[in-house]
Amino acid sequence: MPPAPTPSDDPFEPPPSFAQRVFLGPDGRPRPIVRLILFAIGIFLLSTLVGNFVGTWKGGASFWSFLVWQSFFLLASALLLSWFFLRAFDGRSFRALGLWTTPGWGKQLGIGMALGALLQIGVAALLLATHAIHYTRNASWNAQVIHLLAANLWLFLLAGAFEEVAFRGYGFQRLIDATNPAAAVVITSTLFGLAHLGNPAASFFSTVNTILAGIVLALPYIRTGKMWTQIGLHWMWNFFLGPIISLPVSGIHFGPTLFAPHLTGPVWWTGGNYGPEGGAVVTVMSLAAIAWILWTPQLNPSSEAPEAVEYRQAGYP
Repeated sequence: MPPAPTPSDDPFEPPPSFAQRVFLGPDGRPRPIVRLILFAIGIFLLSTLVGNFVGTWKGGASFWSFLVWQSFFLLASALLLSWFFLRAFDGRSFRALGLWTTPGWGKQLGIGMALGALLQIGVAALLLATHAIHYTRNASWNAQVIHLLAANLWLFLLAGAFEEVAFRGYGFQRLIDATNPAAAVVITSTLFGLAHLGNPAASFFSTVNTILAGIVLALPYIRTGKMWTQIGLHWMWNFFLGPIISLPVSGIHFGPTLFAPHLTGPVWWTGGNYGPEGGAVVTVMSLAAIAWILWTPQLNPSSEAPEAVEYRQAGYP
């Protein structure tokens, strides 16, 4: 006796519509590129709502306080949105995002933090070696300054983590599904660079460098299948560049700083008012970081995150 026909074998079942063929995959779920677009729209709407909410709630507060609360709510919203998309559209747990505290996560975070700090120490060393900058002691050092420096650790953690979840989290992973790792890195890094065009003193050179920074931040996920390294890297990159190296972060001056810097080198090298991210000094350090991340044996896929590691393509470092 022949088996009963399945729904897909039923000659009376209407064929899928054009919209279904375009937007849905063979499993009946929205295609990865559709999920990416919906997630991007969600991030944009949440960012607008959070900005308006915090602006109204903290309208009379300091710029620092506004940034901290905005970053906190943006990160919380982005994580919640990622959880919803993973459950509703992917049928996966939050673990698949690559932010679960499985064994080895602390080492990956630490590697990222060390790399971010070393890159900015390298930036300062190059500027000093080329006589493009000199420092004097910040005369305003006191207990309040030290307190604010420590508080900036939280600001840069929240802000950096949000940017990673927004640019190199769920949407980035779906773009890998829709294309391949190399294309996903290039596309998201380009968008990352363009998103900073509105920053003070932004230029073509700063945009190119921000694209390179986006590549530096995206590659750890390709190597490990987790997001800890890139978050640690982003965190310490900004913290050391701003309060420690005492230079603008993407055109924004974050005070207080440990030192009073005096730029004497050409803008094409130092970045001028945009900070080193607008100069060739960061180009050099970013290219060195990309080479190290691609070939270091310290960054390897985690056996505890099979859902995330499965996105890596064979033959990609």
